[in-house]
Amino acid sequence: MLGGSAQAAPTQYLFRDLDSSIVWGRSTNPDRLRTVTTTIDDATVVMDVEVSTKTATGWQLDQTLSFKGTAKTAKRVTTITVSDGANLSATYTCKPGRVVVARADAHREQASSGEGVLGGRWVPRAAVRVDALVCGTESLVGLPEVLILADKPIEHVRADDDCCTTPGDSLRLIPADRSVRPLR
Repeated sequence: MLGGSAQAAPTQYLFRDLDSSIVWGRSTNPDRLRTVTTTIDDATVVMDVEVSTKTATGWQLDQTLSFKGTAKTAKRVTTITVSDGANLSATYTCKPGRVVVARADAHREQASSGEGVLGGRWVPRAAVRVDALVCGTESLVGLPEVLILADKPIEHVRADDDCCTTPGDSLRLIPADRSVRPLR
């Protein structure tokens, strides 16, 4: 799954982390979007990160970061280590897995009261299973704590019932046009 061989073209993955501070009508902060483009060529990794906030007129790009590093696989565990070349670095531990992802046209609806005050679910409920490398880090340097590298672009939507960093039931495919779809 990781990168290409010396003869193959580099492999590029797109992952977004959409943090919506709207909890069923109560907004506490502007929405934030981190777009991570990870390019892997053999054992060389480049991660380009764009951080944007939502404004009244659309998404405003606030910051861009670029990290370079390596990927090493041993016993089905891939370790990705990246640095900005100055003072920021992160190490991801990645394991192959299969993630359940909502369709790109899905939106969140409040679940019945039996699922908690903040409970939500994707509508339509139809989902796809995607093979991926599921990666995690404890280094907080502008990169998401969870990174999912898959052949299909995926976004982790943090809203309503997903207050923390674990993707759980909060993954959605990114539309082909790469637009940011409404949550509700």
